[in-house]
Amino acid sequence: MSALQDQLRPASFRGVPFQVDGSDMETGRRVQVNEYPQKDKPYVQDLGRSTRNLKFDAFVIGADYVAKANALLGALEEFGSGQLIHPWFGTLKVNVTSCSVAFDRGLGHARFSLSFVESGDLEFPTAADSTAELSRTAAQGLEDSSTSWFGGVFKVAGYVQDVSDKALGVYTNVMSALGNPAFALASLTGYGSLLGNLTALQSVFNNPPGLGLAWASLLNLSSMVSDGKIVNSGAVDLPIVRGLIRMVSNPALVQPTIATPTTATAAQILTNQKAILANTRHLLLVQAVMLSSYLRADIYDDTLQAKNELAAALDTETLLATNDDVYQALMAARKAMWNDLTVRSRNSARLLTITPPDVLPAVVIAYDQHEDAGRDLEIVARNKLRHPGFVPVLPIRVLSA
Repeated sequence: MSALQDQLRPASFRGVPFQVDGSDMETGRRVQVNEYPQKDKPYVQDLGRSTRNLKFDAFVIGADYVAKANALLGALEEFGSGQLIHPWFGTLKVNVTSCSVAFDRGLGHARFSLSFVESGDLEFPTAADSTAELSRTAAQGLEDSSTSWFGGVFKVAGYVQDVSDKALGVYTNVMSALGNPAFALASLTGYGSLLGNLTALQSVFNNPPGLGLAWASLLNLSSMVSDGKIVNSGAVDLPIVRGLIRMVSNPALVQPTIATPTTATAAQILTNQKAILANTRHLLLVQAVMLSSYLRADIYDDTLQAKNELAAALDTETLLATNDDVYQALMAARKAMWNDLTVRSRNSARLLTITPPDVLPAVVIAYDQHEDAGRDLEIVARNKLRHPGFVPVLPIRVLSA
């Protein structure tokens, strides 16, 4: 008993000491019980811990007990919350709710009956920018700038049929390239069925602004994202963003390098071709930036990879910028994307390189590293191990958390 007594902290309130020989605390959880017709069991919502209420008797004793009692009484009557040091419950920030004191001249002590309630800080909501939302806004700005520029340079009206036919051929090639099954995400994004919209797209060739909007709508992926997940699929992840970046560098989307045209018709054919290809690259970058804002960013190294690759793709496109508005929009999208992924990955898990001491099953390594044997498949997938039961004595990558 004496050993326990030695470990207890002396009681005080606002630095004024007192003695205590017992205490009661009322606490628990705040819950909302939802009862439904024809259901025997309710659904209970946990709303957080209940406020702690402390009740105990304190006393001061000694020849100067009156002075001690008055000092404690003064501390109890001060305005606002104060620091209570309790032998059992430690240091608490509390407010006094009730106090009564009784003096006993015969025994030479004063006894207090005290009630406290824990208190928190008064915190007001503070305004803060959503970096993910700013990234999506910047992506939309790039789409608007590119579509507006495209509507001003693409033209088939007033030219021979060959100009329209050549433009249709460019769109056909682009749609085929984007729908190529070699891109694992072609079916996921719906780009695999783009060719089915070719006739509808051709019908608005004589309305370039409308054509630009229609093409942007066909490549738009935002309607497929709900709560950070691709509809009918999983969460937005790094391979999807990287796949879009690879699409931008597809040879079918590279600007043509041909001799300077000698006729007005040939010049417009070339202008239209360049406009379609540039606008398509812009729109794919729009989707990449937009989807990057939905990345979970819970693994620092993966997020850094996405950030660097997407920034490089945007930088490359700025060298081909079609006008000042598109250039500024590309730079704004790059800045917003970089800031978003930097902020959201700041406290994410890092990848560590370890070497198993012996040939071990992945479940053993998962338990040793994470105390969770269920994360063995994560280690196998990340390191592309041939057999989960035999991890070789070679460096492998594992998460820090």
